[in-house]
Amino acid sequence: MKKLLISLLTAAFASTALAAGWLTDYEAALAKAKETKTPVLLVFSGSDWCPPCIMLENEILGTKEFLAAMEEGKFVPLFVDFPRRKKISAEQKEQNFILLEKFNPDGAFPTLMLLDAEGKVLAQQQGLTNFFGMRVWNTPKDLLSWIAKRGKY
Repeated sequence: MKKLLISLLTAAFASTALAAGWLTDYEAALAKAKETKTPVLLVFSGSDWCPPCIMLENEILGTKEFLAAMEEGKFVPLFVDFPRRKKISAEQKEQNFILLEKFNPDGAFPTLMLLDAEGKVLAQQQGLTNFFGMRVWNTPKDLLSWIAKRGKY
């Protein structure tokens, strides 16, 4: 019971942390990327049921360092969520499934992608570990470095 309560509170915190500043509309994200000449960071998540997604949100995406970089406009944040308990609109759900089919047909969560303003994939990472089972990003700085290096176009 205690573990369930902690998981639910963690999921609620993660979703709240991501609410501010993250776009959920694909076309709006591309338009902003074109305007700002920055890449789109597309995050596929199962925010209330996927343990690695929750870990990513708590340890990296929801941190002050990462949110500060987001506010500075270093990238355009696009969050594509597939929650099981949290309700999203039918329109949002439809758009998310279209994006899933287009960019993440394997349905791997979390998946992070960098897109240019035309929607071309510049880089992608499925999951939090590489082929050798090692964490790809341990800190917000690691992910921000990945964005800076691979997000140029």
